[in-house]
Amino acid sequence: MSLLKTALNMPSGGLVKAVIRERDGSGKVSCAFNPTEYEISKSAEWKQETTLAAAKAPSAQFMGTKARELSMTLLFDAWGSGKSIAADIDKLLGWMNPTSASLRREDPMPPALTFTWGRNQFFAAYLKSAGASYKLFDTDGTPLRATVKVTLVELPTASRRQNPTSGSTPGRRTALVTSDASLASIAQAEYGRASLWRGLAAANGISDPFRVPAGTSLLVPSRADVEALS
Repeated sequence: MSLLKTALNMPSGGLVKAVIRERDGSGKVSCAFNPTEYEISKSAEWKQETTLAAAKAPSAQFMGTKARELSMTLLFDAWGSGKSIAADIDKLLGWMNPTSASLRREDPMPPALTFTWGRNQFFAAYLKSAGASYKLFDTDGTPLRATVKVTLVELPTASRRQNPTSGSTPGRRTALVTSDASLASIAQAEYGRASLWRGLAAANGISDPFRVPAGTSLLVPSRADVEALS
């Protein structure tokens, strides 16, 4: 796993607030107190065979890389401001639910988010986790201060379609299943619609879509074929 940890200092030109926002512009959470650091991590997946020779490392097959993760701790403080920290924390927690539009399409997907700080705009991501620790309370129990640990995971981008003039038959590509890739995530990456996993499973003769071993090579038919099978 590669890990990049960056300490963040206030720029000489004044405070620029970091923001986590929905990419469609429908909502955002501004950081009243910027994080002091953030971490970007990425890992690779290898499949190793077992061996009886303890002194010799077993052979391994490279299976692919996992999505980047962005982690940080945010501070919310309403002491003396007359404001509530509840709305921002509720917004963060709500981002882990599927969007209403995706539920209507029967294609559940979380909101696409991005973390922006001044000129730094990071990759599109979904919120994997958010854990709030409340530190200070008003006399009536209203929380006034909390730290929230958040982790965002990079969203897949659409794969480049194969050029039909390259000599290969259009729509007869393959995709490799990794430990963190489901049929739904592959369908989202290939066709932009996770619910087409049913057609992808049918095209590959998969009877149990929840037990596809890592390392399985899937046939990726054309979108029209997959929609018909779905």
